[in-house]
Amino acid sequence: MHPFLFSLKRAYQAALRLLQRLLVKAWFTPAKFDLLCALASSRDRQSYGSELARVLGVSRVTTARMIAKLEREEMIRRRPGPRRTKIVEFTPIGYDSFVGVRRVLFDNGVVSLAISRMLDDDPASDARLATIVPHLDTIRQRLGEPATLVCTAPLARDGTFEKGLGSGTCDDLRQLFTSAIEICGRQFHSAKPRWGHLPRMETPPTDH
Repeated sequence: MHPFLFSLKRAYQAALRLLQRLLVKAWFTPAKFDLLCALASSRDRQSYGSELARVLGVSRVTTARMIAKLEREEMIRRRPGPRRTKIVEFTPIGYDSFVGVRRVLFDNGVVSLAISRMLDDDPASDARLATIVPHLDTIRQRLGEPATLVCTAPLARDGTFEKGLGSGTCDDLRQLFTSAIEICGRQFHSAKPRWGHLPRMETPPTDH
């Protein structure tokens, strides 16, 4: 195999394993989390299975299986739509869970910390990513990879998450955060980056 293709394949597999370890404590898989990202990015946080399949770049059969699993887990639900279609939407607890995990792992800087470690703790890692990601996107496009999901879509801040959080949920999120930091420390053989500080756990205020 060409060294570039081999390195690209192994880097993807290693990064996917790390992401699986970060998400497993929250009972997510990377594939399920991608689907929830696509749903959260949809208008009114509602979509159709066919549209989610298109955005994720996977088959309708694969998407239907993921939707069925998430529905059994009460993360999402389906309701009748026009012309015998089914509209996919979050359940309240599903959206709370998704937002909580996204804020803990992504908005609080855990994933950014992991990426900076991948880039050798370079203080200019953001600038390096700005050049790497377009190259990866070009490779995907040239190979006909059809996914269109934009993973940086802002989360809706309608108060649902804040109102739904109880003290137990906050504790669960803090445990997830602590676990993620420990996983990164073991993965990169260090509990703290050489050039900065660990991200802080910030949870939204609650009525408690």
